[in-house]
Amino acid sequence: MILRRNNMKLSKKLLKAIIAATAVIVVVIAVFIFFAPSVKKSIITTSTLREVVSISELSTGEFCYNGVVSIPEEDNPEKTDYSVKYDSTVKAGIDAKDIDFKIDRKNKSVTPIIPEIKINDVIINDGSISTIPENATAKLKDTLSYCKEDALKEANQNEKLIETAKLNLQDSITALLTPLLKEAGYKILW
Repeated sequence: MILRRNNMKLSKKLLKAIIAATAVIVVVIAVFIFFAPSVKKSIITTSTLREVVSISELSTGEFCYNGVVSIPEEDNPEKTDYSVKYDSTVKAGIDAKDIDFKIDRKNKSVTPIIPEIKINDVIINDGSISTIPENATAKLKDTLSYCKEDALKEANQNEKLIETAKLNLQDSITALLTPLLKEAGYKILW
């Protein structure tokens, strides 16, 4: 009888120890599940990359031009009515929504495919406009139109503008994408 009581006491103690150990294990697992840092795996997709570089018009090159343009006579376009001296800024770039990406999951690399860089803005500094001769009767709207046309022509002939804009665009895209790509173990290729 004493042996049975001791066995019962031992069984109750053992049962309590098992229940306590189980409770501790459950609490530890619950704490680990709820408070463990969550590890998010980044998935690189073209749409994710486009979202990162989603700036509508991205101007990456600037060309400052001081020009002189001849304004023809209205009645006789072969003759110069007056000339205009002006300062302008021409911006080259792309529409960022036209950037595409080639993703190589095997080699963990991303190659941006950029569209052709184009002139996207011509700004004429109104305060810099002066006519030759000074007493010319210039129509501002027509004058600005001729100035813009001249600045655009000069910018299109300047190979450095497009080259610089392309290099700056590559640097901008690299800077925008590197944090995301690095986190996912990818590299950018040009």
